[in-house]
Amino acid sequence: MTDKQEPATPAAEAGEAEIARPAPPETPKATTGRSGPGLLAPAALLLAVVALLLGAYDLWRLQQRLPAMEAQLTEVGGAIAERDRQAARLDDLQQRLATIDRQLADQQDPQAEIERLQQDLQALRQQVQGLQGGVTDARRAWIRAEAGYLLQVANQQLQLRNDPAAATKALQLADANLRRLDDPSLTPVREVLAEEIAALRALPAQDPAGLVLQLTAIAQQVEQWPLAEQVPSVAPVATEVDTGNARRLMASLERIARETVVVRRQDEPVAPLAAPVSVALQRLLVQGQLATARLAVLRQEGKLFRAQIDAALASIPRYFDAEAPAVNSALQTLHELRDTTLEVAAPDISRSLSRLRALDDESAS
Repeated sequence: MTDKQEPATPAAEAGEAEIARPAPPETPKATTGRSGPGLLAPAALLLAVVALLLGAYDLWRLQQRLPAMEAQLTEVGGAIAERDRQAARLDDLQQRLATIDRQLADQQDPQAEIERLQQDLQALRQQVQGLQGGVTDARRAWIRAEAGYLLQVANQQLQLRNDPAAATKALQLADANLRRLDDPSLTPVREVLAEEIAALRALPAQDPAGLVLQLTAIAQQVEQWPLAEQVPSVAPVATEVDTGNARRLMASLERIARETVVVRRQDEPVAPLAAPVSVALQRLLVQGQLATARLAVLRQEGKLFRAQIDAALASIPRYFDAEAPAVNSALQTLHELRDTTLEVAAPDISRSLSRLRALDDESAS
């Protein structure tokens, strides 16, 4: 090779360049189908479909698990609330324990406190027993006082109102009260009471209320009685019994009736005409006699009673038609009532009251 070289030609340069450029790597050839970018699109679509199916499946599974998850959440919420309640109760118990601890700390001697409470309970029991005994004593005293009052009522009924039936009832009630006391010291009083009740029962049966009712019924019928055909010119003579105000009242009525009766004398007998005032006084006269008889029954005055019944028996046939049924029935009733005995010798029933008062004085002393 010489120092002077000839310039290279373009062909030679190109040949040298091809020799200097490295050879490109060989690409593998596909065995089947087509190669290149045409195969990438179907693969991507397939991957997207698979991804979509997987997402839908996950969503479906999530929807299926959602109710269970909600139930779990609810259960968890209830557990949390229960935990809060238990915590609140625990705080309350701790506060109560602290309070009890303070109270126990304040009680320096619990046994002494228990003994004091037992003493108070025993004192309270004694007070209750005392009150019960006081109530029993007060009840017995009340029953005894009621028996004494009934004995007083019995004496008043017999002495002031001459009512043996009421007096007997009062004595029986007093004896029942004394029997309830079951006190042997009251036996003498009950013995006297038995004697007094027997004495009252031995009295003749009387019905002063019935007598008064019968006389009242007759007096009410006087206004409807028919008058007699011939009215006498002289009223019946007043009774000789001294009855005080009742006698003077009857005498005044008889005098007025005698002065107001008019008698006309003619050749032929005619029925006399009585003035209206005279008729009213005649009815009033009989009603007054019956009223005085009622008063005598209440006062147990037999003499006055019989006198007024006799006066009514004399006045009724003179002024009223005795043949009329009402008048005739009244006359028969008055005849029956006239023989009623009003005077009854009442026994002494004051001994039982005296003995009871003596026992009360002994108990008080």
